[in-house]
Amino acid sequence: MTCQGILRWTIPPAIVAYLVYDVQRQDSFDQIWSGEKNWTLLGVALLAFLAAQLLTIARWYWLVRALDLPFRWNDAVRLGFLGYLLTFVSLGAVGGDLLKAFFVAREQPRRRIEAFATVIVDRILGLYSLLLLAAVSIVVSGIWQSPPSAAVGILCQTVFGTTAVATIAILFLLSLGGNRAQGFFGPLFDRLARIPKVGAVLKPLAGAVQVYRRDLPTVATSIVVGLLSQFLLAACVWAIAGALLPNAPSIGEHVILVPLALLTTVLPLPGYGLGAFEMAVEFLYRHVGSSAAGGGLLVALGFRLVMVVTAMISAVIYATHRREVGDVLREAHDECERLAASANM
Repeated sequence: MTCQGILRWTIPPAIVAYLVYDVQRQDSFDQIWSGEKNWTLLGVALLAFLAAQLLTIARWYWLVRALDLPFRWNDAVRLGFLGYLLTFVSLGAVGGDLLKAFFVAREQPRRRIEAFATVIVDRILGLYSLLLLAAVSIVVSGIWQSPPSAAVGILCQTVFGTTAVATIAILFLLSLGGNRAQGFFGPLFDRLARIPKVGAVLKPLAGAVQVYRRDLPTVATSIVVGLLSQFLLAACVWAIAGALLPNAPSIGEHVILVPLALLTTVLPLPGYGLGAFEMAVEFLYRHVGSSAAGGGLLVALGFRLVMVVTAMISAVIYATHRREVGDVLREAHDECERLAASANM
């Protein structure tokens, strides 16, 4: 393992260890840790998390089917949980996305770019849903008008700006097939399409975007499903807080703070943003949820436990399809090495 890889896998657990050490010095943490636990709410949290994962899988399934790629729901569920497992044990979401993209591409060798496009679009719409829910929650709550701290105020403004840029970018992509857009960007697109390697990727990718542009209900439904999925994750954390904390923040506060904390999972860190997520939840609980020191960290660790249980379910699926997954991952590894070699030429 390279030095960079060692740092990526050692720094996040070190952050969590420091957070645990820091909050253990607070009397409130000992009171929370030794308090009673509501196991029913913890079960509700697990169900909410599983439901959020199934909605995310359904979104990707609809995006694949919108391109008329043969794909079964059972395969989508299997690949969705396997992708989650790789996301949980690898660097960010890249590993899981590669597995899903290469599996679909393997079944459709002549439409490999479209298969990769489904994963890219799914990731973009998922991130956009996360930003949109955070922005709407901040506006509805009014926290942006009188933020509890300067850091929260900067965070709110950053979410507003990022959401606005993302909205403009998505509208721009959806407008590329229009007559005006073709007249303005047509010459540039034709010029790029003549480049051998670029054109081979650009044409089918543009074709996929065209399909989604003509099928706006699928795009809109995907965004709505993404919002529901993110709300379920907020409900999951709220249930964990209710199970562990004597005075847990409200569901409305969780709809604000959980999407903001989940933005850390976009970072290329192992274990679904390990370390950064815990730090973000602890910070937001103190500034948004008005929780005692250590409450946010304990809830974040409870959320991590729910994720581990889901990863164990995914591991069972992996064990039953080990050879097939191994073949796909080897193909993905070889393809990535080939692309890296060609890029360095």
